[in-house]
Amino acid sequence: MKLLSSLGSALSLMFVAVALFKLRSVALFRADVAVCIWAFASALGLTFGVYFVYLRNRIAELEKRLTGPE
Repeated sequence: MKLLSSLGSALSLMFVAVALFKLRSVALFRADVAVCIWAFASALGLTFGVYFVYLRNRIAELEKRLTGPE
């Protein structure tokens, strides 16, 4: 489960890199539009980041509960 989670976060980082490259080309023409896009993407990324950390902690907690006290 952790491997799948790590793989998903690696794919997400690749998409972010591509998006930043595309955002740079937009910023060359219209800086105000690029700032709006950047603000929206940052808010969305922060929300998903917090959810991802919560979900990862929850998975770890459930795995500990399944193994039981040793």
